[in-house]
Amino acid sequence: MDSSESANSVTANGNAQIDTAQSKFGGASGLFDGTGDYLSLADSADWVFGTGDFTIDGWVRFNNLPGVGDHQFLYAQFLDDQNGVAWFAQYAGGIYYISFSAVSAGSPIVDVSWNVSAAFAINTWYHLAIIRSGNYLYLFKDGSQVGSAASLTGIMPDVAASLYIGSTAWSINYAIDGWLDEFRVSKGVARWTSSFTPPTRPYGTLRASDITVSGNVGIGTTDPGYPLTLYKAASETGILTQWGSSSVYLSHGGWNMGAGKFGIGDGTAPSIVVDTSTDYVGIGTTTPTNKLNIEGSGNALNISSGASCSYIAAGSTAFTACSSREIKENIQPFAVNGILQKISSVPVSRFDFINGSKDNIGLIAEDFYPILQRGDNRTVSGQDVQMALWLAVQELTKENSQLKARLDSLESRIALLEVK
Repeated sequence: MDSSESANSVTANGNAQIDTAQSKFGGASGLFDGTGDYLSLADSADWVFGTGDFTIDGWVRFNNLPGVGDHQFLYAQFLDDQNGVAWFAQYAGGIYYISFSAVSAGSPIVDVSWNVSAAFAINTWYHLAIIRSGNYLYLFKDGSQVGSAASLTGIMPDVAASLYIGSTAWSINYAIDGWLDEFRVSKGVARWTSSFTPPTRPYGTLRASDITVSGNVGIGTTDPGYPLTLYKAASETGILTQWGSSSVYLSHGGWNMGAGKFGIGDGTAPSIVVDTSTDYVGIGTTTPTNKLNIEGSGNALNISSGASCSYIAAGSTAFTACSSREIKENIQPFAVNGILQKISSVPVSRFDFINGSKDNIGLIAEDFYPILQRGDNRTVSGQDVQMALWLAVQELTKENSQLKARLDSLESRIALLEVK
């Protein structure tokens, strides 16, 4: 099973199976009997390394070591004998080797073998890692570098073929005889370039030992210098990611934004940038020149609280109040019969506020409330006053139209009488 974010489909072939008799972690591992057992995965960009860093690592336990002239493949992707990549164990001249090779269109890219005869035996779990960092290729066994780094300056081939774990497409008889556990392929990451402590638990798990509490908290470091310190490898730009149905990617100094900037985005580019050197914030720009810079199409700022909203249109600097149908529901006509007479009956009063300003002119809430009968009778809403006046104008317009129609009718009758 591929438990990474890529979730590539893995097919077990031959008698490859889950075995609970042996495991490094978790109570189970993959068992391969050396006679046609292997895992296969469809071709994927996940193992097209190009000139970038990569790491292939995992735990292996041999039931039988390779015989004379024999090979046991850990990782292989071959189109034919002219195009392929392989990582395997072999026995030659009385020496056990771990080898790595790559060939493209018949031209060797790399072909190197490391002597691992010392303390190399059956029924023992070994952590093996093959790592490219820059122009060098490293082999580690149980966290210790084996021999010297080999030169690797070429482009790793893009092989249009399935990936085999535990065997090779050359011959399924070159299959591993033993167990594999926590086998991992990491593209773009050189996980180790010097001696290290091999993993002590399954990948992707977090334990209390990962967090150092000494007044400060460290993640990825045992020497936190701040209340919360997150340490990352130089090859990794992000410091916090979440993938899946939603994506969040936080980075400090990533995306080539420059020092002192903190970004939030989708992993390919920041959408929000905070420049800590100037205290500027940019939305849609990585180079804010003001306290808040907003760039891009659409409204620059929209504020909505259900009952009302306002926005700044793109290219504008002024707020515009919005009263769109988009923020409303249950829209129904509203009318008040005799609104003109009711408004006429509301007195405009002159008054003093108790313990407040003196000689004020305005409406009294209890006098105004009967007009619309909205809210309470202790407050006069400016919007309600506007709506009352709007209804009055509509009623007045309607009455004027009716009077005009009557006047036109009278004028027509007078004209007929004059003719007679």
